[in-house]
Amino acid sequence: MNSQPIFGRNSNLFNYSTVIGLGFPTPTPFLTFNLSVLTNKFVYRRKLDKSHQKTHNKILQLKNKGLGYRSISKELNRLGFKSSMGKDFYPSLVSVIWKKIEKKQRILNQPEVMEYSDFDIELIRIYK
Repeated sequence: MNSQPIFGRNSNLFNYSTVIGLGFPTPTPFLTFNLSVLTNKFVYRRKLDKSHQKTHNKILQLKNKGLGYRSISKELNRLGFKSSMGKDFYPSLVSVIWKKIEKKQRILNQPEVMEYSDFDIELIRIYK
């Protein structure tokens, strides 16, 4: 049996070579941590067909001008826009479409956030 001291002569650190000499596996240090990522890159984005995209763009344009849902529905009907079911627009339908547009923009404009936490060093014995 090897009778070398476990601590080095001039050091308070654990001497790994003596452990190897005793036949034990060497502890290997590993840095562990948690990484949390908040991103919109994995959101399913369905492409709108051209008529829906045109309607969404017009609603966005009119809403940004300061018009209300009733005025927007009247303007869309006057311009000949039809809903997805082929009917005229009414204020509550414009409201639903606008809320969906806002939600989509809020999700897509969200900044990407990365956060590291729970840093730790673990000594793990690797058996071969």
